[in-house]
Amino acid sequence: MRSCCRSRGRRLQSPAEAHGIIGAIYKKTPTEVKEFTGKDRILALRENRTLFTYSAGLESLHGVARQINDFLIKTGRTKTRLDTTTFLDARFVRAIRE
Repeated sequence: MRSCCRSRGRRLQSPAEAHGIIGAIYKKTPTEVKEFTGKDRILALRENRTLFTYSAGLESLHGVARQINDFLIKTGRTKTRLDTTTFLDARFVRAIRE
């Protein structure tokens, strides 16, 4: 995660260089990396920390999972209440120092 944050910072300062570095790590061309980063934004550490809070709204993974689970129960697709703490583990995000 720390390297992604560093890569994100570098990408913002020097996109071409960062695309080459990331491409070498994942065996992709800089063009492929550039296309991917245009489609899927790399989150900053603060954004990742927010995603792993226990907020009820769409700004957290727990909140999104809860809303999906509520919908599935309401529509009869499941009867089981989901415990997001069993599969969303934020320890790795919280352990990173800014």
